[in-house]
Amino acid sequence: MIRYRSRAEQKLKYFYSSIEDKSLHWINIFIIGLLLVVILDSIAGIIFVSSGIYEVSVINLLFLLALTWYIGYNGLIQRPISENLHDFQLQKETNRQEQSSNHTEYEELKKRLLAIIEEKKLYQDEDVSLRILSEYMDVPIKKVSHLINQYLDTTFYNLMNTYRIDMFKEKVKKGELEQKTILALALESGFNSKATFNRVFKQNEGMTPSQYVSASG
Repeated sequence: MIRYRSRAEQKLKYFYSSIEDKSLHWINIFIIGLLLVVILDSIAGIIFVSSGIYEVSVINLLFLLALTWYIGYNGLIQRPISENLHDFQLQKETNRQEQSSNHTEYEELKKRLLAIIEEKKLYQDEDVSLRILSEYMDVPIKKVSHLINQYLDTTFYNLMNTYRIDMFKEKVKKGELEQKTILALALESGFNSKATFNRVFKQNEGMTPSQYVSASG
């Protein structure tokens, strides 16, 4: 199950520009918690048989109730995943003949895709998805996915975040930090949280946003 969750989260990056609210990390905690319940229950049984102390069983019950609440809470706040991740498979490299015959078409599609993203500033919407982009282009979602994966050599998630980082850097160059905070500029650029912004920025730029701002000053 943990392996499936990891694969599912990787696939999310091909469909969504923000995945933190769709993360399935709580499943790992559930599995670990369930194992702890089993271990505690076994320990409680041994202690009860040997000494007649039942308080350990009460603690185990409280832990189980807390775990049940945690799963219920995360299930309620989990953002729905509209795409069928189970059936999605990364498209493999096509043969040279097929690549050659489709090259002109995909080059034109690439120009349209980039023009739409920049004209509509789709990256500023934290909820923008591959499906929304495909609707703007009036092109099937699988074709847009192939275009981004094979002809731009990236994922939808990384593509949108690259635009967001570029917009943040442009705002810094324009001196907008004189009236606004780093976080405010990040949110205006399309990021949905400080943690996500800091992590993505450091991955792309090799430094933290604060270090970038200091170096730019």
